[in-house]
Amino acid sequence: MKLKGCKIYLNGGSVRDKLLGIEPKDKDYTVITNMSFADLVKEVDKVGEIFQIKTEFLTIRAKIDGEVVDLVLARSEDDYTDGRHPNKVVRVNNLEDDSKRRDFTINAMYLDNEGEVVDFHNGRDDLKRKIIRCVGVPEERFKEDYLRILRAVRFALRFEFGIEMHTLDAMLHYSNGLKNISSDRIREELNKCLIYNPQETIFYIHLLKLWDILKDKGLTFNLSNKKVKQ
Repeated sequence: MKLKGCKIYLNGGSVRDKLLGIEPKDKDYTVITNMSFADLVKEVDKVGEIFQIKTEFLTIRAKIDGEVVDLVLARSEDDYTDGRHPNKVVRVNNLEDDSKRRDFTINAMYLDNEGEVVDFHNGRDDLKRKIIRCVGVPEERFKEDYLRILRAVRFALRFEFGIEMHTLDAMLHYSNGLKNISSDRIREELNKCLIYNPQETIFYIHLLKLWDILKDKGLTFNLSNKKVKQ
């Protein structure tokens, strides 16, 4: 994809899936440019059909060349006081700073128009080693968004990967933070986990000591046509 005055990189899970030989369902692109967000919107409008603009998150959803994509200016995020969403989004002009806000190394890579992978956190090596590992300090990544704990489980089960030791230790330490996450989001993640591997999902629920949290939120799960309860 090309836009005048912009460098555009496929990012995150889209790159991960491509490297694994999986066609990405959704395509997300990071944009590096000197133009303002308003001017970027105008440029996108020239070449495609815009469906959604989120100025506060520097994000545009549009249909370009027959494909629905998300375009976002490179950014950093800070002050996750609710354990889920950033209070502040700040524009940056380089991929390395953008990559530091991402959850896991396998989701923190970029792919340019020439097919070159940009990888600041050894995500490609972790793909080869079949490891889920946080970007930077695991404790900081999970305190920013406690739902990442269940996302780590989901990715581990989906791809049959292990979880790196320090990442797993932080998951165990901060699992109680999931009580701050909505029931719907927890249910969504765990239902996906159950589809990938029911037995391993139950193993991780035990390991992370989530039964009381699930009970308090009124959550039960169907496993082989039986309700999964404490």
